[in-house]
Amino acid sequence: MFFTVLALPVVLTQILILLIVIAIESAVYHKFLKLNPKISVQSVATINLLSALVGWFIFFILEEGISHSQREFLISCIFFNKCQFSGFISFILNLAIFVISFLLKILLFKVFMVLWIGERKLLINTPLPEKLYLQLKNRVKIISDAVLIVFLAHFFSYYAMDIALIIQRSAL
Repeated sequence: MFFTVLALPVVLTQILILLIVIAIESAVYHKFLKLNPKISVQSVATINLLSALVGWFIFFILEEGISHSQREFLISCIFFNKCQFSGFISFILNLAIFVISFLLKILLFKVFMVLWIGERKLLINTPLPEKLYLQLKNRVKIISDAVLIVFLAHFFSYYAMDIALIIQRSAL
């Protein structure tokens, strides 16, 4: 009873999910983007921790703007795992979270690459200078390939996270 009041299972589940996601995505970054292991783990950890912070920030902002009964339902769903959605609503909600978190990861990946490479040209839709293009081609291939790789990493980690959540919910 004491641990469910503190929402400790939610915190521990979030930590477990972040560890799984960081491990999977950093392996994909290392393999396909040819980043060294340290840079891939640092970039993925930074991106995912910021994504989690933004997600919780959005949750707490949205939570303030809803009615009391909706707030109780939302909090019981998130913190106490006491909600049942139909298959279609669950699918739509899952798809929306997947797309929003992917777009956030793409944005954070671009920001991280700008900070890592030290050029602002990545965020502007102008042709890249030849020197920067060659530098990017050697380190990150080309940006469209990097976006596809970020998508694949997010896809693999998201569904590994879903499997972990299914296992966690079935154990309760």
